[in-house]
Amino acid sequence: METNGEHLSKKQFARAVRDLERITRQVATRYIELGVPLTWRLLHAIEAEAVADLGFAGRGRHEAALRALFAGRGRVPAIEKRDC
Repeated sequence: METNGEHLSKKQFARAVRDLERITRQVATRYIELGVPLTWRLLHAIEAEAVADLGFAGRGRHEAALRALFAGRGRVPAIEKRDC
């Protein structure tokens, strides 16, 4: 059985995911419309831009600990070195 705090945390996480997905689509669309090829390096840059976006990183929208979950995700070094 979930406590109210666990339920609220799940709702906050889901809202953060929706916000990040929306922002990521907006950023990616900008590059796609310019005809820029989507490489792994660019995808990582899009991810970083989305996480840093004021709509997501704004202090009032999501708690710092929740934002840190997305900003601190690990990278796969072998993929970062390739531009395929």
